[in-house]
Amino acid sequence: MGSDQSGLTGRTTESGGHFHNGSWFTDGECHCSLSSLPYAGNTPEYRVWKIARDNGKAAASWVFDGNTPRETYAAVLRGIENDDPEEMAEFRTPDFSGEYADDYSEDDLMRDADWVPNDGTDLRDALTSQYLQEVSDAFWGEIERIARANLA
Repeated sequence: MGSDQSGLTGRTTESGGHFHNGSWFTDGECHCSLSSLPYAGNTPEYRVWKIARDNGKAAASWVFDGNTPRETYAAVLRGIENDDPEEMAEFRTPDFSGEYADDYSEDDLMRDADWVPNDGTDLRDALTSQYLQEVSDAFWGEIERIARANLA
């Protein structure tokens, strides 16, 4: 198991968890209604959840670099805490826009989640919506975690 990017928390990238109230919680740390896995293993929904979590964290890892000033981390945290669209608009949340040629697409998601067309179009739409929400949550949660770790 690998440690998270900061190397400070001892959490692993493979451990389950969720983001809420401004923090990332592993399943064992929080006792809210989100503390159990939201989907049964080996289902398309679970696979989409895992893909979204991994893709959101990966996208967030490109937001900052080794030259990012402390002021930038502080401004990003203020934007997240105040839900300031001006601060947050600076960053491109992962989506299916196709803005770049190698962007992750809805078809990529369906292939990676092992969705098959006979599962029905309603499930495809639900998986797409689920992915967009969960990749955004993972992206912003990881940005916040990185910013806090660099201000500590």
